Amino acid sequence: MVKSPPPLVWIALVLITLVTVAIMCVETDNHQAYRWALINLAGLSMASVILLLLGEMLSRKWFLLVEDELLPAGFAIIITLIMAVPLFFISPPDLVEMLPTDRSGQQEMWFAGPAVLIRLLLFVIAALAVPWLMMKRTKLRHMTGIILLPVSGVLFFLVTVDWVMLRQPLWWSALIPISFVVNQLTGALALTLVYHLSQREEGHITAFSSLASALLTLALLDLWIGFSHFLIAWSGNLPDAARWYLYRADVALPAIILAIIFHIGAIAALIISRSKKVMLYASLSLLAAYCCNALWVYGEFGIISIITMLWPVILWLGWLTALAHLYDVHRGRDAS
Repeated sequence: MVKSPPPLVWIALVLITLVTVAIMCVETDNHQAYRWALINLAGLSMASVILLLLGEMLSRKWFLLVEDELLPAGFAIIITLIMAVPLFFISPPDLVEMLPTDRSGQQEMWFAGPAVLIRLLLFVIAALAVPWLMMKRTKLRHMTGIILLPVSGVLFFLVTVDWVMLRQPLWWSALIPISFVVNQLTGALALTLVYHLSQREEGHITAFSSLASALLTLALLDLWIGFSHFLIAWSGNLPDAARWYLYRADVALPAIILAIIFHIGAIAALIISRSKKVMLYASLSLLAAYCCNALWVYGEFGIISIITMLWPVILWLGWLTALAHLYDVHRGRDAS
């Protein structure tokens, strides 16, 4: 029988989170790396929600196998917001200042502070509303998935446009937010499978094979869209795209090389075998590729940036594990 995490675990998580927030209120030199880590964590939360909605809308019973991992990840966005408190009050980003000098009035209105905040609030509400509604286990879950999937997807894309503007130099391409969304979906499913398979939970072999196929599809799509970036920049001879790539190639080239190696290795493993052990190794490899890609898009590969981005991720994973155990207890009570 699954037990709720002991009170000492919750106290430790709360104290470590408060200490992290306090440190970031004082230490302002590394806010950029810290912000990018939280952006990716928020993306993982919404990506988990979208995967849950996709499974519900398509009536795929194999998604029920990992529901107890996907659903808590949506609630984990609350932890991300708490860790982001220093960023809202100490160094809030000004997206208007990051726009090109030839920006239009419509662009200034769209990226003004209140508009960005409204989009972020709607994004958070959607990320929290979906798992809450899914926990009710009503007969309307399927209809809920049909209605909320496009809403969540649009909100995810709009907020991603705001997020990717925080990393300069700017390249105005719709492929960048699309690539970010697909990368988050791949990372969310890989993280879900790592947690699920490491728990040695039982399930029908067909369900695991279907999950492996879903992960392989997302991994291939993620790799193709990432390659399309470069293909468009190379064949189109685009100055903005060249600056975007040259800047990152100077400071974070090892990150993208490692990301490609891990990504291709995971794809090859999933093509060769669908065993649980291979799925676990492939998921871990995709998570490594996900982290390297985050460093590539951020545009730094220094040890300080890596540590600053890694710490909130570890803390968030601790909260996610505790929330997943708490949800297992809740689901066990409902079943009884």
